[in-house]
Amino acid sequence: MGGLGSLTPHDFEGHLRRKIQSPLHSDEVDGGQVALKSAQGVEQAGEYRISEGSMTKHLYYEDSYLSRFQAHLQQVVVAGNISEIILDQSAFYPTSGGQPHDRGTVNGLPVVEVSETEKGEILHRIGGIIEGENADCQIDWDRRFDFMQQHTGQHVLSQAFLKLAQANTVGFHLGADYATIDLDCESLSPGLIGRVEELANSIVEENRRVEARIVAAGEVVWERVAADVHLQSELADRHVR
Repeated sequence: MGGLGSLTPHDFEGHLRRKIQSPLHSDEVDGGQVALKSAQGVEQAGEYRISEGSMTKHLYYEDSYLSRFQAHLQQVVVAGNISEIILDQSAFYPTSGGQPHDRGTVNGLPVVEVSETEKGEILHRIGGIIEGENADCQIDWDRRFDFMQQHTGQHVLSQAFLKLAQANTVGFHLGADYATIDLDCESLSPGLIGRVEELANSIVEENRRVEARIVAAGEVVWERVAADVHLQSELADRHVR
């Protein structure tokens, strides 16, 4: 990567300590009973599975430009006019690492929230009653591409701060209007900020190729990605992106 080195993410804690919203249960919906429907339209008590499957295949790891895909419903929970579904594969990116979740549609119904469970399943919250066993899924590409550009730009800027100011990025927030990063330094002079901006812009202007890969925990330079020493032991046998 030349002057900046590889664009190693500094916000692993956000990726690895996701705040997952649990599926809806009967005591969480207006204090009443949740009505569940099977594929045959029969109401049941508790969630139901259309098919048993392994962990959701994360299609966004394989192709971040994939905007439409087909999937099979594995699990459905219906509460009022909201469906929570798990698919056998998904390109919907869950809220993670400072980046908000994707939006779009499943069988024409709006996707209002996406999160990842501890088992690695992608949980989609749908505005409406999902029917059938197959899912035609469409990503809101304008939103996704905007966030992709902002997130990549954050990594470039973080590396520029690290190179010129020895300042690690310890936090990151990405929004519709602006993005912010938190640095582990007490102060930055206007001159230094200007040099960081120039370096980051020069990298963007070079239009370098961006590659994503799975990094084994043992490859991570921990002092650069997390100040919390407890995080290191928790991730000893895990993989991070």
